[in-house]
Amino acid sequence: MVTAREAPLRVLILDDDLEQRRLLAEHLTRDARFAVVAACSLKDGLPLGPSQPDLILVDPTRAGRLDPQYLRLLFAQVLRARVVVRTAAFEAAALLDLLALGVSGVFVRLPEPTAALCDGLALIASADAVVLARAMVEALRRELIATRLLGPQLPLPTLDPQELAVLRGHVAGQGRKQIAAATGLSASSVQRLSDRLKRRLGAHSLAQLAAEAVRRGLV
Repeated sequence: MVTAREAPLRVLILDDDLEQRRLLAEHLTRDARFAVVAACSLKDGLPLGPSQPDLILVDPTRAGRLDPQYLRLLFAQVLRARVVVRTAAFEAAALLDLLALGVSGVFVRLPEPTAALCDGLALIASADAVVLARAMVEALRRELIATRLLGPQLPLPTLDPQELAVLRGHVAGQGRKQIAAATGLSASSVQRLSDRLKRRLGAHSLAQLAAEAVRRGLV
């Protein structure tokens, strides 16, 4: 819960579905950790105003397919907000494109928002965790199986036990402090190993790192 010293996280909702916008706004407003600054259609542009949001919750789906181009335009205009995707479209290739752009998390779009969504958003806002929906992880695993059977093999770097432990923690949605507690490493060591893993797997964010780990069959 929010203490007297903590300001609620400002959230901008972008979704073409009016009913989903309403449900999301009502659900987040009931949680003291969040303050909804606006809930708009993708067609309305970006009503950022003078105060930038902390989180942007967006469904970048057009004609039933994920639209990475929309997110490219979004990231070009956002200064510091963390962008989180909530969608029912799970195409492995498109999801990887979204993560490469810097998306901080991906949630399944359910008929109504759940408490898990709020907890996940709060975790993402802590700046050291990534949340990937189970459906997304399964889509990446299916791509891994298809690639191994039909396509070129992805390079598999040799990882030491500490690197593997940190990687598993990120895929599980754990933050830096949680991974440190589980592995016996210091938080700074977890950060150092995470940075090294991103370089080795060609990832630009923790979300992309976790997805690449699943896609290559490392975890």
